[in-house]
Parts: sequence; C-alpha cells; structure tokens
Amino acid sequence: MNIISSPLAGQLLANAGANLVMAEWTAEGCTAGAEPMKIAPLHIHHEDDEAWYILKGTLGFQIGEQVIEAKVGDAVIAPRPIPTGIRGRRKQDISSS
Repeated sequence: MNIISSPLAGQLLANAGANLVMAEWTAEGCTAGAEPMKIAPLHIHHEDDEAWYILKGTLGFQIGEQVIEAKVGDAVIAPRPIPTGIRGRRKQDISSS
C-alpha cells in the first residue's frame, strides 16, 4: 500500500474494506528554523485507518519507520496498526481533511 499519493485525482485513497477516519482541521505551523511542532505524537489505532488530504501548506508524518513531508494535493494514509505521528511544518496556515 502506498502511504502517500500525489495527486489524488483519479486514484483511490484506500483499498475496499479500509475503515477510514477523516476530519478537517487547521494547524498553525512553526517558524523557520524551529523544531516542527508535534501535532500528534506516535500513536497506534487498532480499529481505524487514518487518512489526510493536504489542502494548504505542508505536514510532516512518521508512519512506521518512514518519515515524509506531504504538500498541497497529497493524500496520506496510515493503515492500522502502524504507529503514526504528525508534525507541523512551514509557518503558514496548514489545513487537511
């Protein structure tokens, strides 16, 4: 399974049978040169897969051992039960859903 897809248009975010949780929220980001702020520390979902679609800005993810930075138009999926953490990136409004 791909963890990041760019762009999402015309592609499936998850396979049939995935149990996704999606919500829209905004994070503030961090100043240039600062340690990225932790939005969610490494955690495990046992019942749900998690997915993000980046609307504005960038978000950093650790999904298992893989560390990625997702940008506008990227879709990210964290299948259960892989440990996942999220960090803000650039100082600008960051929105995902």
